[in-house]
Amino acid sequence: MYKTLIQLVLLLILILIIFFIFNKYFYTKDKIDEVKNTSSLKIEKNNSINDEPNEKNIDNEIINLTYEKFDSNNNKYFIKAKKGILDSKNPNIIYMDVVEASLTYINDDKLIIYSKEAIFNKETFKTTFRDNVKLIYQEQILESDILEFQIDKNIAIFKDNVKYYNQNIEASADIVEINLITKEINIKSKNQKKIRVNKKKLMAIVKKFRIISHKQEKNYISLENISVSFKKSHQILDNVSLNIPKGQILGLLGPNGAGKSTLMNVISGLIKPNYGKVKINNKDISDLPIYVRTKKFKISIIPQFGGLFASLTTEENIRAVAEILIKDKSFIDIKINELIAKFELDSVKKIEAKYLSGGQKRRLVIAMGLISKPDIILMDEPLAALDPQTIQMLQNTIVKLQTDLNLTIIITDHQARDLLAICDKAIILSNSKIVASGSPNDLIKDESANKFYFGDNFQFN
Repeated sequence: MYKTLIQLVLLLILILIIFFIFNKYFYTKDKIDEVKNTSSLKIEKNNSINDEPNEKNIDNEIINLTYEKFDSNNNKYFIKAKKGILDSKNPNIIYMDVVEASLTYINDDKLIIYSKEAIFNKETFKTTFRDNVKLIYQEQILESDILEFQIDKNIAIFKDNVKYYNQNIEASADIVEINLITKEINIKSKNQKKIRVNKKKLMAIVKKFRIISHKQEKNYISLENISVSFKKSHQILDNVSLNIPKGQILGLLGPNGAGKSTLMNVISGLIKPNYGKVKINNKDISDLPIYVRTKKFKISIIPQFGGLFASLTTEENIRAVAEILIKDKSFIDIKINELIAKFELDSVKKIEAKYLSGGQKRRLVIAMGLISKPDIILMDEPLAALDPQTIQMLQNTIVKLQTDLNLTIIITDHQARDLLAICDKAIILSNSKIVASGSPNDLIKDESANKFYFGDNFQFN
């Protein structure tokens, strides 16, 4: 009896071993076939091309490498090295020198990477770029010592000495993570765990860097001697001049009736000043109506109330704007899904807008405002009447708009601490004039700012 039992156990073990070998072989073969269908690796050596380098045990020989791969979203990843070395001990590892890589999206956007060295893993498709790494996307540049590029996970992680540039802004961070599909940039700090999350330290969490100076002092938006009055007796703005560089988050603060909303309405064209000029990119737009400004100079307005269709779902609201503004109709669904993912609206995309929370409505309106690919966003009290968690979530959203898209953002709000936590510069309006301006830390030390707005007991950071 025991002998029969042992024989049955041995037979079962043998069957399991055969099944394991059989399954592994065919599963691996299927995976290899799947990769071959979506990728192409060519190694040039002595003017010949070897499509199956694994079969050749090349020992530290110099090669030219070209690699192409299409991801699940049909985006094309292309990497090319001037020379490379195959590791005979690990044939899946290639050491590359003078490297150029690119990720071309189906909407023709292109992300380009340069570095002096890289390690490419043919099994995992992970590329680790090293030494003078530079990533270029649209008008943004990121530089670092190390970049881990995981194409199958759509993630790029910059480490050590990370610097961020756009046309005229320079900033730095410890670690930067980019989602290659949504283009979201997540800036992390190595000592973030040491920072306590409270109101006084909120700025350190929300905004990891603040624009201190611009490489070029060219003004993007200029207001020259703007004066606005109603019925000639009520002065709202009196000889106000203001210069705003591209890519800056500017906060407008001041007591009720100081002229904050009026100033934004002058920029958008909703109100025409009695006197003065409005310029964008050194072009006088003072006489242009609002619809021309929004289209030609790419201005998007995010109102405090409204801005959406209450009876339409979240998805239908975005689609309503997309079908008007996006010419390539095949790109509409892609853009809708991108914005829903970017603003974390997946769970409510089939819910009518009237049933959304205050924070969800704000995010939806911002998403709708981005369909036109604006350069300038005007936000009227986006943080008003919201709970602390929703405020911080919107703060992160606004900062990401600046870092991801290089937008110039002008915000007015009465939540002074929350606004100062995300803006690079702020101005105080009082009695129809600008009474103080500067960085948040400089502004709270300004005597005029404390006298006309903050008071004696205001604390920040």
